[in-house]
Amino acid sequence: MSFPASVERALAAKGKRQANYERLKTALNHQEPDYVPLFEMGIEPEIKQLFMGKPVQGHAQEIEFFQTAGFDAYPVSLSVINYTKPVESDGQQYEKGAGGLAISTHGSRTYKADLEAYTERHWAEMHRGVITNKDEFAKYDWPNPDDLDFSILDEVGAMLPPGMKIGVVIGKVFTGVWFMMGMETFMLSYIDDPELIEMMYDKIVPLQQRVMEVAMEHPAVGLSFHADDLSGKNGPLVHPDHYRKYAFPCYKTMCDMAKAADKPFVYHTDGDISMVLEELIDLGITGWHPVEKQAHDINEVKAKYGDRIALLGNIDLQYTLTLGTPQEVSDEVRSRIRDLAPGGGYCVSSGNSIPEYVPIDNYAAMLEATFKYGKYPISLD
Repeated sequence: MSFPASVERALAAKGKRQANYERLKTALNHQEPDYVPLFEMGIEPEIKQLFMGKPVQGHAQEIEFFQTAGFDAYPVSLSVINYTKPVESDGQQYEKGAGGLAISTHGSRTYKADLEAYTERHWAEMHRGVITNKDEFAKYDWPNPDDLDFSILDEVGAMLPPGMKIGVVIGKVFTGVWFMMGMETFMLSYIDDPELIEMMYDKIVPLQQRVMEVAMEHPAVGLSFHADDLSGKNGPLVHPDHYRKYAFPCYKTMCDMAKAADKPFVYHTDGDISMVLEELIDLGITGWHPVEKQAHDINEVKAKYGDRIALLGNIDLQYTLTLGTPQEVSDEVRSRIRDLAPGGGYCVSSGNSIPEYVPIDNYAAMLEATFKYGKYPISLD
């Protein structure tokens, strides 16, 4: 197999390091493993192809990529709400997804990045979604939580190499409701028809909790990853009381499931969550991803909360990974490991995910620096 030169350097720095879920779990539990773990739940196909020097298609090849790149968990989406590949239909239907029924939000809009390599991006509908009033709610053919298909866990579990576990991507709760309604409709209903919003949560929450219940019982699953953006860079999208009433009780139930199964609960939200971070920690969340650089100083977060919650991410996508040089990427990773990794509780990850417009040399530099500087005990000036 032929790799790009920058990837060859990363793999040379990786050496004989093998996938080891216990490494990731140890770090998330605020202890020092052998190496600082890598973590990523979203990497675009173009990056995988450039990294491997060949197309990456299907679970077997996807697992090969994650194993080769040095990850300890393989992401499998069990999200009931799925807007990245909407069902394009004039009627309501469901797209069979990885482990569940992906509810269509077929009002989504498609954009393409103006780049040599690009991925089609389907953005959530900002105006009118599939449910905008009680009549549409009543007509919608909601799936039964007990009818969801989880066979993907058995299928992928049988393919995993020794040491690797599944990281189940679950969600969304708050985001799921407004995706289906459209942001504008959701915001207007927030004032004009709060009963409709409550009805939406009464449908979404049982679906998400059923997914979590099954995932936590499956032996191939090592952790859960919950993406449910609550904030922009300036603070919460709605009043925190809304989250306290609808989303946080659901999180608490799922955190309790994770604790009972002894499987980490990693929570993703972009933006500034200073107003609710303490509450999220109290719910029982194990780790927070990605601690967006434009919204938080991760060193300050580590100093204040680092003994209570693990931190994942913060390698900047606005400049460093996308527009910086490989050396700048390496320097930033080194700084994060130096400041955050001693004692455990930190995993190297991007500030969100790895989109196709990250240069492959920069992505490889992030991996190489993690392997180079991330061996415990950490000893960096």
